[in-house]
Order: sequence, then structure tokens, then C-alpha cells
Amino acid sequence: VEADGSTDPEALLQFIRKNKSRILLIISDYKMPKLSGFGFREQVLQISSDIPFMILSGYVDREMALEGIKYK
Repeated sequence: VEADGSTDPEALLQFIRKNKSRILLIISDYKMPKLSGFGFREQVLQISSDIPFMILSGYVDREMALEGIKYK
């Protein structure tokens, strides 16, 4: 098992496209420099809906929780 990390969503999306069959889990921060965690999740779903995805945040309100349900 190996881990990879980046703050560049485009680089990560490219990595996911090339390696989607090998990815066990994606862990994303809610706040990222160029994209929210939900925006990133939406783009990952377009590549593959089979990869488990977690969003981490120090603060979650009701609106964020409901939006998270929308993105599985």
C-alpha cells in the first residue's frame, strides 16, 4: 500500500484517471486552495463512482452534512 498526496486537484484527477483500478480510498480536505472537497468529489464521480471517498473537516454544519449526502 502506498499513499500519494497533492494540493493540486488537476494533478490528482489525472492520477486518478490513470490509476483508478488501484485506488482503495480517497481522503480529501473540505477546504482546498482551488476547489472544495465537494467539488473535487463531483469530479471524481465523473471518473469513477466505485472509489470510496472521505472528506475531512474541523467543522461541519447541517448544510455541509446534507451536501455530503448528495455526493455519497
